[in-house]
Amino acid sequence: MNKPQTEAGNKAYQVGMDALIAKRYPEAMEAFQRLTEVEPTYLEGFFILAGIAATIKDQRYEEKIIAAIWKRKDEFMSFLFPHGGITPLQGKKAAFRKMANNPSDVCYQLKISMLNIKPPIWRRVLVESDISLAMLHRIIQTVMDWKDSHLHEFTTPDQRTFIWKTGHLKEFYRGGELQDEQQVKLNNVLTKEKDRLLYTYDFGENWEHVILLEKILPREEGKFYPICLKGKRAAPPEDSGGPLGYEGYLEALADPDNEEHEALLEYWGGLESETFDLAAINRALHLLH
Repeated sequence: MNKPQTEAGNKAYQVGMDALIAKRYPEAMEAFQRLTEVEPTYLEGFFILAGIAATIKDQRYEEKIIAAIWKRKDEFMSFLFPHGGITPLQGKKAAFRKMANNPSDVCYQLKISMLNIKPPIWRRVLVESDISLAMLHRIIQTVMDWKDSHLHEFTTPDQRTFIWKTGHLKEFYRGGELQDEQQVKLNNVLTKEKDRLLYTYDFGENWEHVILLEKILPREEGKFYPICLKGKRAAPPEDSGGPLGYEGYLEALADPDNEEHEALLEYWGGLESETFDLAAINRALHLLH
């Protein structure tokens, strides 16, 4: 999420986010209201306010925020959908209001790309925008066919870090602002197209993935989420040595004269590094719920 540009806006933002994560909604609402007043160009603040109002069922305040958003609808639509992906909604107040007020009516198209791997390994998925980061972790594990055998973390460009059950894992904390991924929703971290998030799996082997918000789209009624749209190559097996180690394994497996060839062939079997089974991935995603 982009940060406000002014000192007063930043202060209000931090107070609001801390209160929101702690579910102190009235305090969060007051802070974000102050933010929209001192920095009205920070458009994310209006949507956060609408979401808080919906959460605590304050219909009167909700109507007030929606009205403020609607008065600046062209500005908000350009901000949310810079590529015009929601053009059928323009001019339809009811539909726009529904999307602004109810995050579950919006889905995110994400591209999940592994770093330091060539040729590239990536997945393109559609997810509901209001899932928790803990759920996003499960989705990544599924589409990459990881086994969830190691620790992981999410990190934002401004060095906020999200891990599973912070109280139990503080000894593994590696810096930045630490938060519990179970308490943070995806749409509080990725708010607009081109926003990014880093996901690291297995701190020993350091499998890093960049999560890019490619598109914000209307949720299709009756469609199952999450869904994988496309991808390239199989992810490396667990405990294969990180990017450099995995590269070495592939070279050894491809070279019968390599001294490690037979041992790796026996251990890994017929490792199909170029295989991408979209149907199998989507069957596995369907079992997440």
